[in-house]
Amino acid sequence: MVTTGESAVERKDIEQKLAEVQGRLAAINRAQLKSGDETDYDRIKSFIAEARGALKEQDDLRARSLVDKAARLATQLEGRVSSP
Repeated sequence: MVTTGESAVERKDIEQKLAEVQGRLAAINRAQLKSGDETDYDRIKSFIAEARGALKEQDDLRARSLVDKAARLATQLEGRVSSP
């Protein structure tokens, strides 16, 4: 059973990770991306929006899953964008 305190800590952690992923995404200029990378950029934004919606619905498990997907995809995208 999850207590209110544990839930609050989990939500704060999810919100912090969301902010981190958004910051990483903001550092990428979408206009300079290739077509496939644009698609990933848009998917990351979609995952972020869906995670925020899940938080509003108090579905922390779904929000965590979505933010984790966004973070993994952002890491991959950053690797491709920063490669020469």
